[in-house]
Amino acid sequence: RSSTETHGEPFEREIQQQRKLIENFNFEMRELEAKFEKERYELEQERDSEREKNVELQNTLHLANRRFTELQTEYERLQPIAGEQRDKYEQQIRTYQSQIAQIDQVRKYHYSPKKNIKEKNFSVIY
Repeated sequence: RSSTETHGEPFEREIQQQRKLIENFNFEMRELEAKFEKERYELEQERDSEREKNVELQNTLHLANRRFTELQTEYERLQPIAGEQRDKYEQQIRTYQSQIAQIDQVRKYHYSPKKNIKEKNFSVIY
């Protein structure tokens, strides 16, 4: 029996070594799984954050597009009114210019004879 016990010792040692290797392997696998889960969680958080940013950007873009459309509609609505106002102001300018020209003609007419009379009086004195 003692020879069998001695004969079984290398197997016992081999079994112990195999158990130790399996335990180490299992420990490393649990560490890798924990690391994987942590990285996965971080990536999911990053993905969710990017999705939120994307939604915010889409909302901002939608609001900007809507505002642009509103402004464009308002511009198109006001364009004819602005044209009418411009035409009206240009007509007023022409009217004022015409009135100024008439005033200048009247002024020339009224002041020219007086000037001539003064010049004639001046020449008579000498």
